[in-house]
Amino acid sequence: LRPQVIADCLVFSTPSGSTGYFQSVTRGTFAEGLGLAYGNPMEGEAFQIFPANSRLEIKILRGPAFVQAYHSPEVFKVRDGKRLTVQAAPQPARVFGMEAFRCRECYLLRRNGIRQ
Repeated sequence: LRPQVIADCLVFSTPSGSTGYFQSVTRGTFAEGLGLAYGNPMEGEAFQIFPANSRLEIKILRGPAFVQAYHSPEVFKVRDGKRLTVQAAPQPARVFGMEAFRCRECYLLRRNGIRQ
């Protein structure tokens, strides 16, 4: 574990979420564990992968920092000196198929390369 990281942001991810923001920051994905990506780190690697049962503690040295979960409207402000604990949820996430999010006509338009 790195003792101190200077970066624009931290992205925590499980393997199922690694194709989103984690991939955007690191240009890679992972299949097991808990991923921690550093946005624009001043030095060192841009990410670390920890065992799935890891519990990571992060101390904000220079803030404030803002914490937000994917698709959550809530944003939490964290002041200097505060600690955050991050770990994977004990139960797996429920994943819905694309048919739950997109009407059939929209799906066909996108599949055929036609954007609305």
